[in-house]
Amino acid sequence: MPNSAILFDIDGTLLDTNYLHALAWRRAFLDAGQNVPTAELHRRVGMGSDLLIQDVLGPRAERLSEQISASRQRHFDALSAEALPFDGARELLAAVRARGALVVLATSAGQRDLAPLLDALGAAGLVDEVVNGDEVGAAKPRPDVFLVAMQKLNLGPERCVAVGDTIWDVAAATRSGIGCVCVRTGGTTRHELLEAGALAVYDDTAALLTGLDGSPLSPLFAR
Repeated sequence: MPNSAILFDIDGTLLDTNYLHALAWRRAFLDAGQNVPTAELHRRVGMGSDLLIQDVLGPRAERLSEQISASRQRHFDALSAEALPFDGARELLAAVRARGALVVLATSAGQRDLAPLLDALGAAGLVDEVVNGDEVGAAKPRPDVFLVAMQKLNLGPERCVAVGDTIWDVAAATRSGIGCVCVRTGGTTRHELLEAGALAVYDDTAALLTGLDGSPLSPLFAR
């Protein structure tokens, strides 16, 4: 049994879905009579749904949260067929496993969103464990998803590193005691990710794959 793990976010990291999520949120807020700029929603993709709605609407969230969440689900279901993996995503998972570390998917997405995402990723046989938002008490930027993953694996934070694409991934990783390597494919800038505390930032999964053995992930690989 490997004694280390890489904890991968899915949306915006392995799959090109962040803008699909932003569009689904935009349509859901409009359904509720709330004209929220798409850019404001995109910047919050990666947060748990309840936190995102609260962050956008403040006191109005309690009245509208259930309606917006249901509408977002409907819109994302319609868009999810457009989800595609980034170049190098599957190959990156395979390379991590080949180097002796466990591959874990740790996402704020709930079980209903997760199934089509896993189908789109097409990584059957490359993933050792999956933790989704329905299994945890609170979604990113809170640390629960990473803490649950480590508990399932019986690994301490010194044996894990996260890979994500947003400042919410970095915040959740930091709060759980692990480092976070980031890619820019979620739409967050290199500066923002480094300022949030990312160990390193790569353009995409293909670039991380190319530099894998010199990356902050490499100390966890079997020698």
